[in-house]
Amino acid sequence: ANDTSKGLVDNYQKKNEAVLENVNPLKSRRGAVFENGDKVKNDEKAVLENVNPLKGGREAVLENENKVRTRSEEMKDKENALALPVAFLSLALIVVNVVLLFGRHLVANLVATMVLTALTAWLLRSRREAGTTGVEAAKQRSASKDASSQNAAKQEVSNREASSQEASKQEVYNQKTSSITASPTLHFWQRLSSAGAYLLLLGLCLESYEGGIRKDDVTLSYLFVTCGLAFYALLLLTVVCDHWHVRWLCAPLEMVGKNPMVAYVSASMVIIPVLILTHIYPYIDALSSQPLTGFLKGVLLTALCMALTAWFTHKRWFWTT
Repeated sequence: ANDTSKGLVDNYQKKNEAVLENVNPLKSRRGAVFENGDKVKNDEKAVLENVNPLKGGREAVLENENKVRTRSEEMKDKENALALPVAFLSLALIVVNVVLLFGRHLVANLVATMVLTALTAWLLRSRREAGTTGVEAAKQRSASKDASSQNAAKQEVSNREASSQEASKQEVYNQKTSSITASPTLHFWQRLSSAGAYLLLLGLCLESYEGGIRKDDVTLSYLFVTCGLAFYALLLLTVVCDHWHVRWLCAPLEMVGKNPMVAYVSASMVIIPVLILTHIYPYIDALSSQPLTGFLKGVLLTALCMALTAWFTHKRWFWTT
């Protein structure tokens, strides 16, 4: 009986040990499962940490978009505010020089031209943002590129692909903001004004040289004065046609520009002969007695030449060289 009881006890202990051995792998498996769960959580945290820089980069891109829109709107407001005074001053320079040169009021012409050119230059320089054009704009672009490359290097440690994409986007928007800040339109207006003022004042200073300003035989004063006035005329037409889009004025000028040879010879070969045959030209020629009426005579003849040239262009009759 003792032997059988010991055998039963031994068998029971062996079964318990077997059960415990079977339970331990379950515990180890549960521990492994928990460890895997911790790893999954850690991976999720890492993913969230990687996502946060992406979100921050997207927010930065959106902020840059808002800055671009805001600065572009500011530049448009400045251009709109400057368009009318710049156009008025350019027209005033042209009219004053033509009228006073016809009347031989040289001192008054020089003083008025200096005042108007200085006012135009001051107006364009004061409203243009400082340090945003030419070499300084290039420096700003290079600095923005350096900043974007440094940001890309910092983000590359966490996520190389995300950092490269965000750096490229950042560089694009930095270039956009720098170009918008430069305001190419205002810079172009300022360059036209500077070139016109230099040539016009130089021509007026040379007015007494070679017997005064005249076209036949041509003098240096005539070349410089007309070239300077052409710059201001281009500035005026740039504002009227490109900025304001005044179609009724731009369309005839475009049609005349497409047929320049007809515009060049229409006055001497068509307009004036027709006026002489109709006995109208003596009345128009009488306008040359006074400076202001002489200016009106030039405007009238030029308008007739433009109308004839535009009609030729409309009919598609082009005089090619």
